[in-house]
Amino acid sequence: MKEYILGISYGHHESSCCLFCSDGSVEYLREEWVSRVKNDFRFPVFSLNYLKIKYPNLELNITAVCLFEKPLKNWLGIGTKKGLSVDNYVNKLKQFKKSDIYFEKSLKKVFKKIPNILYCPHHLSHLYTSEFLLKNKNLNTLNIIMDAYGEGLSGAIYSGYGKKIQLLKEFDTSSSLGILYSGITEWCGFKPNEDEYKIMALAGYGEPKYVDFIERDIIQFNETTLDISINPNYFNFEDSGKETIKHNFIEKFGRLQNDKSILDQQEILNCICSFQYIIEKTVIALINKLLLKHKEITQVFLSGGLFHNSKLVGEITRKITTKILVSPSPGDGGSSIGAGYFAMLCLNKNYIQDNNNPFIGPKIPNIDEHSHLFSMVEVKDTYNKILEILAKDEIFAVFSGYSEIGPRALLSRSLCCNAKSKSALERLNIKIKKRESFRPIAPVIHKKYLYENFEFNDNSIENSFWMGQLIWPKKSVEMKNHPFFHVDKSVRAQVFDHESDLHKKFIPKILQRLLNEGHIIANTSLNIAGDPMVFIPEDLYINCKRLEIQYVLQDDLLYEVL
Repeated sequence: MKEYILGISYGHHESSCCLFCSDGSVEYLREEWVSRVKNDFRFPVFSLNYLKIKYPNLELNITAVCLFEKPLKNWLGIGTKKGLSVDNYVNKLKQFKKSDIYFEKSLKKVFKKIPNILYCPHHLSHLYTSEFLLKNKNLNTLNIIMDAYGEGLSGAIYSGYGKKIQLLKEFDTSSSLGILYSGITEWCGFKPNEDEYKIMALAGYGEPKYVDFIERDIIQFNETTLDISINPNYFNFEDSGKETIKHNFIEKFGRLQNDKSILDQQEILNCICSFQYIIEKTVIALINKLLLKHKEITQVFLSGGLFHNSKLVGEITRKITTKILVSPSPGDGGSSIGAGYFAMLCLNKNYIQDNNNPFIGPKIPNIDEHSHLFSMVEVKDTYNKILEILAKDEIFAVFSGYSEIGPRALLSRSLCCNAKSKSALERLNIKIKKRESFRPIAPVIHKKYLYENFEFNDNSIENSFWMGQLIWPKKSVEMKNHPFFHVDKSVRAQVFDHESDLHKKFIPKILQRLLNEGHIIANTSLNIAGDPMVFIPEDLYINCKRLEIQYVLQDDLLYEVL
């Protein structure tokens, strides 16, 4: 009889759950896919009910359910000191009523029979997500976790794997580079804890004009103690009733002018660039000092929300030759995986057989069964038809294989076009996806093309399988005619490895053939701007109609949207 262990993450950013089965299968679900609420952070009731329907004996055979943090410890970890604002304490009371402190009560609404309930420490859930997804069984591994906050901490460093981990360092909330970055995101007029990737993209438009000032007065790194100090006169990390950015920051760096494009406000861009530079310099110095002290380390794993920053990861792997990998889902949205893995360790269970990272979401439904919405295109050669679509600068959707778990589309649920065509990219990026011009669409490139044109750390190439890092062209290579580059000449590319069993298994064969023949495919998520990625054929149909997408590729068959 099958047994199950369930990991759950919710309350911070994107809610999710991950089901581990004793037969070796794993299924990950992000709540927003099912609820259709973008960045849904609520208790994942829709995902759990989806799993109950799919696995009829689930409730009877759950060995354990594990939450990704200790709720009360997390609630007490920030905003409970004396002397804070009244609004802060009101916010804390509201948070208490809606927080995961009521996890067991919420669980009882879904499952009549409550199984063994475990609580994984917040930063260990990140660590074990990386361990599972990156298939770590190496004792000489350094795990660096850095995020905004969790259980009173903003990060931790461990060595080892499994039950053999050893705590080396913790960072309290006052050292939070994650909250700092969120504060700058809000200062720039974007949504904190959501739009940080836009700030990363804008960094390339500025000059590091304020680096010396920031390093002297705001962010310091102690190479002896490995402490990161952030001047509290510039940032508020404790009081939720007040803005994160303080008056001293405004006096030095000014305010955003709402009547002007941010691209026309050079001092704002210079500030963003300078903070991005110092964060990169600080984290690189931290890793270098750790590697110098722990000479036995052969690989470094990065996790936590800070490492969603693919420019940061790219600069790290660019400057350090050690194998450095970032989890495909480094933030809280992936922490349900680590929570379930933690439960297996605690209960001495080993359910893991095949790990199809990062394609451990549900199998994508067959649209052939929805003939009232989609009609198969009757052509002799589907490959030539795709070539024709690309040549005409048209856009097609991919809805095939298994759902990818991270924040980026990886040719399972994607919108694609010819990445070498400026007009096709502009149409997809600005008209269809309504993205800002400073965020170019990512290309999918062949591994051979990567080796011929880019500088990168070969030990860390795997990050580019899921767009986890930026890469930069070789100095000898001219890339003027390729419109998918960022303003600083970097590229956030998905690399296709024709020798990878994973890529051969999960990427449609027609797209594999295109890439093997030297084509570069533009790839962005299959969704309307502001909506979750499509999950079922009905979502696909609605999105295609609203985005005016005519063709859908699934399992090497082409369909037309009716």
